[in-house]
Amino acid sequence: MSVKTIKNGTEWTVREGYEKIPERFNPDDLLSDLNDKYYTLIKENRVRSVISMPGSDINENGIYIKYFKRGDFRDYIKHLFVPTKARTEWDVGNALLSKDIKTALPLAISEGKRCLLMVTE
Repeated sequence: MSVKTIKNGTEWTVREGYEKIPERFNPDDLLSDLNDKYYTLIKENRVRSVISMPGSDINENGIYIKYFKRGDFRDYIKHLFVPTKARTEWDVGNALLSKDIKTALPLAISEGKRCLLMVTE
């Protein structure tokens, strides 16, 4: 079950039990949120970055943050008709879990003005 909320003008979809995630991260200023925190950049390309935060206070096993960069105006128009990459990964992850297929547990997604964020176990 998930809960929708708005924090600082950004829409979040959060799995029940993880409602504190929107308080921890601002998708439009993620790098400043990571200052003074231990994290590892696992992968980065022109579309997304994947960051690992072991031993996070959100989950004792740590979390992964997928940071999707927003495209140009064409992407904005496209996403009026099709889901964003973060929304698609959220839906696919939950569908796999509902079929008892092991995958990373999606904890939260946000769809900010300049980027998309997905937080998983």
